[in-house]
Amino acid sequence: LSESLETLAPWSVVASVWPAVQAAVIEEHRALRIPGRPFLSVRMTQLYDEGAVLYMYMAISTAGLTCQRALQVFQRLEHTARRAILDAGGCLSHHHGVGKIRAELLPSGLEPLVADAARGVKAVLDPRNVLGAGNGAWWTPPSSLTPQSQPHQERLSGA
Repeated sequence: LSESLETLAPWSVVASVWPAVQAAVIEEHRALRIPGRPFLSVRMTQLYDEGAVLYMYMAISTAGLTCQRALQVFQRLEHTARRAILDAGGCLSHHHGVGKIRAELLPSGLEPLVADAARGVKAVLDPRNVLGAGNGAWWTPPSSLTPQSQPHQERLSGA
């Protein structure tokens, strides 16, 4: 399994983000006792006055793992990498967005006032929660969803 992760990191921390991601992913990979070593690679794709965009790639061997276990460990490694990015001072995303996968990490990088303002605007402009249902600032932890609060798309699909 593989994934690309991207972040904008301020110049003051850009040199520490990648080593933090490498160390965290390697440590978690060992703790999970999965085969082989993780493949990790990085490149700097954009430069701004404020900092640089790091495009990181991560892949793991899933040999001998069930599909469910492979997905479980990969999600854990991805979460570990993204947490390391945030802890080192990088942003949750540069241009890929937040979506559902990264939504639980959003509060650590978003001021509550900004999230509340975004939710307020969305409530007025999209009261039926059709657009961007359940993504980003509008993500709701699965345990708190009721049939009435589920995103429109999920209610339609029966999920």
